[in-house]
Formats: sequence, C-alpha cells, structure tokens
Amino acid sequence: MKPKTAFFILIGSVMLSLSLFIGGYFAVSKYNKKRILDEKYRILSIVQTGPEKDALKTTYLAELLGLSLDRPISLYAFDCKAGESKLLASPLIKNAKIKRLAPSAIYIDYEIRKPIATVGDYKNTAIDAEGFLFPFTPFFSPK
Repeated sequence: MKPKTAFFILIGSVMLSLSLFIGGYFAVSKYNKKRILDEKYRILSIVQTGPEKDALKTTYLAELLGLSLDRPISLYAFDCKAGESKLLASPLIKNAKIKRLAPSAIYIDYEIRKPIATVGDYKNTAIDAEGFLFPFTPFFSPK
C-alpha cells in the first residue's frame, strides 16, 4: 500500500470515529434533557424503609431534601449523593441511602438515632449511645 493511500485511510477513519463520537454525545445529551423535562419523571412520592417503620414523617424527609409538589423536580435532575448529605445533616438521622425508583419516586433507607436519656440541663434534648445530642419532641414519645 502506498503511503499516500494509508494516510487518507488513517485520516478518514479518524474523521469517521470523531463524527460518530460527537453524534453519539449530542444524541445522549438530547435524550437526557428530554428525560429531565418530561413530566412523567417528576418526583411524586417518597418510599422510606429502615429498622423502624415510618420512624420519621415523609413530609419531614421531603422538607430536608427540598422536595415540594408545588415545585416538582425531575427524578433524573435529583442528585442522590447531595440528598444523602442533606439527610445526614439532620441530627436525627444516623445513616441514609437514596435511590431512584422510576418513573416518579425516590427510595430512602435510613436509620435514626435511638435516645437513651434526655439531657436535664437542656430543654427538648436527648442523647444516644454514641453521645450525640438531638431534639427529642416531636420525634419521640416520652417513655
């Protein structure tokens, strides 16, 4: 094969590969943008699990995550890692994991702190076995 022919074959294959890559990139971008704007992928419900059944109210979890029916967020625009960080910022939540449930829900698996005593010097403050302080009411009933 002549060097000139080999050069044209090389340039042609590079150009073909580049055009396929760019076309694929724009197709995936368009698909993701369409999916984010599609109303069927709006977050409409929260499924929660953990060691205790409904340990926290769903409205409390939605408030922590910044979710609202008035201003719906697309399931695919919702950042699960940022949501986990927001949940862990709450003093009540010990561990949390969030997953997407298509087409319109998020799944939250979390564990809340267990109060072992109330702190007498402070109003509405409990302490867990690890020494972490958190609010007692309205999340726990006095026993």
